[in-house]
Amino acid sequence: LREYGIDLPEEVARRFITGEAREVSSWSSGGLVRITAVELARAIKDAVASAARRLAYRINEFLSSLPPGLTCVDTIVITGGGAELFKSHLEKALRVKMIKPDEPTFANARGFHKIARELYL
Repeated sequence: LREYGIDLPEEVARRFITGEAREVSSWSSGGLVRITAVELARAIKDAVASAARRLAYRINEFLSSLPPGLTCVDTIVITGGGAELFKSHLEKALRVKMIKPDEPTFANARGFHKIARELYL
């Protein structure tokens, strides 16, 4: 919302995000600024798509730097907090199948725990 010149108290932001408020307005140096839930959703969607394009570019750079014979990647496991947001965007951009674990946010922690147990126990 700061992009629109609106700095909201936490309670007002919560009401907006949960759908209790459909429009938010605030006074800024340029006058009264209003943003609707539709405008905010569009801004979030655009930001996610832009971040996914940058991420896909970096992944493609990495894949193209692999030695011959290792460049045949047809499936990527996507984990972490961004998995829900980026999965469909990355599938389209990279043209590979993306697998998302049931709880992608905790998948990295579970994997590192397994490795630590193997190494140190």
